[in-house]
Amino acid sequence: LNPSLYTVQVGDIRLTESNISYAVQEIKTHEGYRARYYYDDIAIIRLAEPLPSDIVPACLPGEEMLTEGDNVTVLGWGDLSFGGPSSSILQEVDGLQIVENKSLQLEIQEDLWNAVP
Repeated sequence: LNPSLYTVQVGDIRLTESNISYAVQEIKTHEGYRARYYYDDIAIIRLAEPLPSDIVPACLPGEEMLTEGDNVTVLGWGDLSFGGPSSSILQEVDGLQIVENKSLQLEIQEDLWNAVP
């Protein structure tokens, strides 16, 4: 990924021009990343300059704090519907359950198998 194509916005839950944008210096993607399928779509981003001291990162729970069946809240600016427009305001979904990858893969495979006439 070319860092010069990206900026990071900080400052608010709305993706507007009033947010401060920071240039990206470096992007390190997961070694298993495959863009076409969104596999391992996580990266570490190094900014070209430090953030001000009043901007703090969101803290994520460690793996040991989450177990299958736990209810979680998910935040993001993703698409509002399949193939639909993206949101410019931070969205929130409460009450989603943690599912093991293997369980989810088996369920998806079963759904695909049952969909074949």
